[in-house]
Amino acid sequence: MKKRSIITVLLMALLVSVLAGTGTPAALAQDIDQPMGAKAVWLAHHAAMEAGELEKMLGYEADNFISVVLPPPPGSDPVSVGREASIATSTYLISQHIDYEWLDLHEQGNTVTFRARVHTDMFQELGVGPINFTGTAVVQDGKIVTETWIMDPYDNARIGAAAGRAGNIAVVDRFYDEIWSAGNVETLDEIISEDFIDHYSGENGREAFRSLVLLFREAFPDLIVTHENVLADGDLVVAQVTFTGTYAGGAFAEVFGVPDSAIGKTITLTGVDYARIVDGQMVEGWGSHDDLGWFGQFGLELQVVE
Repeated sequence: MKKRSIITVLLMALLVSVLAGTGTPAALAQDIDQPMGAKAVWLAHHAAMEAGELEKMLGYEADNFISVVLPPPPGSDPVSVGREASIATSTYLISQHIDYEWLDLHEQGNTVTFRARVHTDMFQELGVGPINFTGTAVVQDGKIVTETWIMDPYDNARIGAAAGRAGNIAVVDRFYDEIWSAGNVETLDEIISEDFIDHYSGENGREAFRSLVLLFREAFPDLIVTHENVLADGDLVVAQVTFTGTYAGGAFAEVFGVPDSAIGKTITLTGVDYARIVDGQMVEGWGSHDDLGWFGQFGLELQVVE
C-alpha cells in the first residue's frame, strides 16, 4: 500500500511538470490569441521606428492609420492618412534618426495618453534641441488606428523662429552663390524685393541692383563670391564676404576710373554685408568693405580733394 502511494505521487508530480512546461492546449491557445495591450503596441511601434525597422513598424499600424501633428513641423503636413503617407513620413523620420524619450505614458482601455521629448537631426540642425509633445493614440486589435501629437507652444515658437532664421540664411546663400558667383540674375526676381534699398551703393530698386551685378560680372567674368561666419537674428542676416576675380576691363573703367593696366590682375575685395529679409526677399542691404585696399589693387591712388 505504501509502495502504491509513492508511485501515485510520482505520477502526479510528473503530470504537473509536463503541464507546467507545455501548458494545456486551451491555455496555450488563449496565450497566443491574447492581443498586446495598447501601451505595449504603442511602445513596440516606436521602438521599431527608432531602430529603423520600417516593415516591423508598419505591422503595428492599421491600414487606414491616421496621424495628426499640430502644429506641423516645418515642411510637413499636419495630417497623414493611409499606408503610403505613413511610409513616406516614417522613412523621413527614420532618416532623421528620430528618438523618443517618454516622460509620461498611460493606458486606459484602448487609448494611450503620453508626454514625450522627441529628438531628430532636423531639430538639432536648427539649434532647438529636442521638442516636447503631448498626445493620444487609439489601438484596436493590436493596431494603432489614430494618433495625435500636439507640440508644446514654447517649443513651437522656438522651432518657428529657428526655421525663419534658416530660411533667411538660405536666401543669403542663393544671393552669393546663384547671383554673384554664377551670374544668374533671374534669381534676383525671386529673392530681391522690387523696392530693394541698397544703402551701400545708394542705388535703390531691383533693376538698379541687377545693373550693378551685371557691371561687376562684365568686369570680372570669373567672379567668385564666398561667404562665411553667417549670423541671423530675426529678419537680419550678417555675413563675412570675399569677392575674387580677374579684371577684364569694360564699362567698369568708366564708372570707377580703373586704368587698362589693371586688366588681367586678380582683384580681391573683402568686407561684411548686412541684409534685412522679409517673406523670403531681401528688402534692404548694407555693406562695410575694404574699399581702400580694393582700389589699391587696381593701381589707383586716392588723393585728398582740397
